[in-house]
Amino acid sequence: MSSTSQSAQGAARQARNHPAVRTLARAGYAASGLLHLIIGWLAVQLAFGSSSGQADSSGAMQQVSQAPGGEILLWAATVGFAALGLWELTEAIIGVPGVSDKKEAGARVKAAGKGILYAVLAFTAGQYATGSGSGGGGNKEESLTASVMGAPGGVLLVGAVGLTVIGVGIYHIYKGATKKFLEDLRGTGGGTVGNAVVRLGQVGYIAKGIALGVLGGLFVAAAVTHDADQAGGMEEALTTVREQPFGVALLVVLGVGIAAYGVYSFARARYAKL
Repeated sequence: MSSTSQSAQGAARQARNHPAVRTLARAGYAASGLLHLIIGWLAVQLAFGSSSGQADSSGAMQQVSQAPGGEILLWAATVGFAALGLWELTEAIIGVPGVSDKKEAGARVKAAGKGILYAVLAFTAGQYATGSGSGGGGNKEESLTASVMGAPGGVLLVGAVGLTVIGVGIYHIYKGATKKFLEDLRGTGGGTVGNAVVRLGQVGYIAKGIALGVLGGLFVAAAVTHDADQAGGMEEALTTVREQPFGVALLVVLGVGIAAYGVYSFARARYAKL
C-alpha cells in the first residue's frame, strides 16, 4: 500500500473516531427525520390536491425555511448532513466494520453512494439556509435528464439510473419486511429499541421503497420512450401514484409511511451504530 493511501486511510480513521463527528452524524439522522416528516405531510396534502409545497427534500427545506427559527434548523441540518456524509465516506475509504471480505467491495460502494447523497443534502440545506435555495424539483430533473439523453449513450445511462433507483427501492422494501434495518442499530437484534421503533422502521422502509421504485420507473420510462418529460423527482413519483386507481388512498398510506420513516430516523439518531 502506498504512503498516500496509508495517509488517506489514517486521516479517515481519525475523522471517523472523533467524538464530534459521531455526535454531529447523529444530528444528521435527526435532520433526515424532520425532512421525511414534512415530505410525508406534503404527500398527504398532495393526495387531496392541496399541497402547500413540493413533496420532496427541496420542498421540505422550503417549508423549514419559512418557519420561525427555520434558518437555524437549516444550518443545523447542513452541519449534520455534512458530518453524516463524512462518516459514510470514511467507511468507503477504510472499510465497513464487521463486513466480510467477500462483501467488502459492495459495502464500500454503498457507503460512498450514501456519503455523496448526504453531501448533496448538506449543500442543498446550506443553500436554503442562506436564502439562495429554490424549488423546481421535477423541472430540474427533466432538464438534466434531457441533457443527459442528448449525449452519446445518454439514454442507456438514464435507464441505468432508473434501474438502480428501482433496485434501491426494492432493497428498502426487503430491509423493512425482514427487519434488516435493526442491524444498523445498537443492541443485539435491535432488542433494546422497543417494538414501536421496529414497527416504524418496517412501515417507513417499505413506504419509502415503494416511492423510490416509482421514481426509478419514471427514469426507465423516459429512457424507453426517449422522452425526458417522463422523468421527474419525488413529487412526480407521488403524483403518478395518485393518478392510479385508488391512488388517493394509496398516496395517503405512502405519506403516512414516509412520515413513519421520519419518526424512525429520530430513533436512529439515538440508537445508530456509529
